[in-house]
Amino acid sequence: MTALSPTVRRLRRSRGLTQDGCAQVLGISRSYYSQLESGARRWSLDLAGKMADVLQISLEEFFDIVNVAASNSDSRNENNIVGTGTNG
Repeated sequence: MTALSPTVRRLRRSRGLTQDGCAQVLGISRSYYSQLESGARRWSLDLAGKMADVLQISLEEFFDIVNVAASNSDSRNENNIVGTGTNG
């Protein structure tokens, strides 16, 4: 799963929005929206742009936030790998 799905979920929740409400604004079913948020389906650029509008941020800000989340996730994964080998 990319950083996009959990980031969208976090942003949506932080704004008090529901999956139903977001799905309705995006013109998709709640089930389809849920699959986007869970990473089972990929976000199209069109839907990502509409979701940025729903979150009241620019598309550029939207992807900046996602990139920071991905970078933080990569750093955590690297930290988990360091020191897992054996000495000697």
